[in-house]
Amino acid sequence: EQKIPQPLLCALESVSEEEARAIREKVNHIADNPQYEADVRAFVREHDGVAKAAELMNRYLDQALECLEAFPPSARKDYLVALTRYVGDRQI
Repeated sequence: EQKIPQPLLCALESVSEEEARAIREKVNHIADNPQYEADVRAFVREHDGVAKAAELMNRYLDQALECLEAFPPSARKDYLVALTRYVGDRQI
């Protein structure tokens, strides 16, 4: 699909435009060059992409929970809170 996942986007934010361009080229040609997958995974690891993406996710989840506080107690609200927490607790 050649979609760029959030950990890769986070890793790309911390490098020069030249290095980011080189990684994006590898992503665009990964179907023809399967060995690029290892390069991209290593890049994400080296630049803490997964940790940065998890931090971003947690900020959004915290915002969602804060927004839900505006609603009165109800089963629907409890469900949305539980669903939000589930999203945060699942393995990345």
